[in-house]
Amino acid sequence: MPLFVVVVAVDPHWLLASLDTHFERVLGPRKLATRGAGHWAATPMNYLEKIFQIPFNIAPMDRDGFGRLVDNLLYDHPRALDSTHDLMIGRDSYNTSSMPVVSQVDALEEGRTRSADSVRLNPRGLVLSGEERAYARQLSSLIPTPRAGKRLINLYRLIRAALPESATSELLATGDYRTILLLLAVLVGNPSFAARLFPAISNGADRETLDEVFNSVAEASGFDHIDVSIHLGGSVKLENVKPWVPMLSRYSFHTGTVVSSTEYP
Repeated sequence: MPLFVVVVAVDPHWLLASLDTHFERVLGPRKLATRGAGHWAATPMNYLEKIFQIPFNIAPMDRDGFGRLVDNLLYDHPRALDSTHDLMIGRDSYNTSSMPVVSQVDALEEGRTRSADSVRLNPRGLVLSGEERAYARQLSSLIPTPRAGKRLINLYRLIRAALPESATSELLATGDYRTILLLLAVLVGNPSFAARLFPAISNGADRETLDEVFNSVAEASGFDHIDVSIHLGGSVKLENVKPWVPMLSRYSFHTGTVVSSTEYP
C-alpha cells in the first residue's frame, strides 16, 4: 500500500513489563549495561521506540469525564421502560424446567421466534433512579480508569437487577444504594484495600460505624483516608453494612476468601 497507518491502543505498563520479562529470558542479565557499554544494552523502551513512531498518551479521566461516562453507560432507550415488554423465559407459559435440556432450548427458541417483540432486553431492575445516577457521579476520586468505571456500573446494575422489586424500593428509601456503590467503588478501584476492608467489616461490632472501620484499616495498611460519612451523608452502622459484604465480595478475585468464610444468601 502507498500509505497506511496502524493505531495501537495499549497499556504501556503491561507492555513494558512483558517485554522486560522477554528480554530477561532471552538475553539473560544485561551484562552490556556496564560502564562504557551501556549504549549497547537492549531495553524494552528501545523496542517500543523502534516500533511506535508516534506515542500519544491519553489524558487521565477527570471528574467531569467520569460523570459523562456514567451518564453514557446509564442511558436508557424509552423502549426499555415499556411495561408491555417482558422476558419470555420468565413467563409461566414457558416454564420448561421439567423438560429435557434439548426440549427446553427448542421451546425457548420457539417462544422467542413467535414473540420477538415481547422480549425486553432491559428489565426495570437495570434502570437506575436519578438519585443513584447522581451519587455514582460523585465517586470519581475512587475510580482510576474508564474501564474501572464501566465495571462499577455493570456490577451495581447486576446486583440491583437480582433484587426483588420490594427490596429495590427499600434500597432507595433507606439510601443503602449509596453504601453499595461506595463499597463497589472501593472493590473496583482499590481491590487490595477491599480485601482488607471487607473482612474487617464482617468481623466488626454491629454498633461500630463504617467510617471507623474504614479509617482504621486505611491507617494500618498505609492507604489514604476517606471521609465515609460525607460520602454517605452521615454515619452508617456496620449492622446495616454487613449483609451486603458477602454479596459484593463475590465479584472480585481479591475478596474470594470473604465469600468462602462467610454465610451469604
